[in-house]
Amino acid sequence: CIYNSLPLTFRFSVSYQDYISDCLAVEINCTLFLLAGYAKYGQPYVWIRSNHERLVNVGGTDTLIKDTPMKLKSITDWVSTSQVTHVWDVVSELVGLCTMPPPDNPFSLDMRYLQTLSLPERFLVTGALLNFLEMIVVQGSREEPFYDLVVEELKPLRRLHFQSLSEVQRFQGSDRTPSPLFAN
Repeated sequence: CIYNSLPLTFRFSVSYQDYISDCLAVEINCTLFLLAGYAKYGQPYVWIRSNHERLVNVGGTDTLIKDTPMKLKSITDWVSTSQVTHVWDVVSELVGLCTMPPPDNPFSLDMRYLQTLSLPERFLVTGALLNFLEMIVVQGSREEPFYDLVVEELKPLRRLHFQSLSEVQRFQGSDRTPSPLFAN
């Protein structure tokens, strides 16, 4: 899992095939969610994609559960209130649902896991996470209880990202070694 010690997995999938691969690779103690936004509907939706028994106990088939979006307070607020709701509000709510007691910082990262990724994956994942956490800091409220913790989380993540960037540039500058980002 990307998030530190949480029974929750968020993955960024580029294609449907990547998404299926991610679903098959999920650990047994993790819950995989699909968070998608559709401009047509003007709101995000969240579906449970694995390990739904931990969160919902309803009759019906797995297909019914996987095809029905979750009812979350953050999504209801997104639609029905004038207050601004962000995607990180949805993520924070999901982390809180899956972790008892809810963590002080729902965006705490497992840096050891990130360091185990291959160079291309590490470079892309740390960049995406930096963007996400920086959006929380820039656009979010300083009144959020996790705000200062997210700011602290950025320092080691930024260091790892720029270390990975340096390694990518070294590979690209070498005549002997093709770029790992563009290798077939």
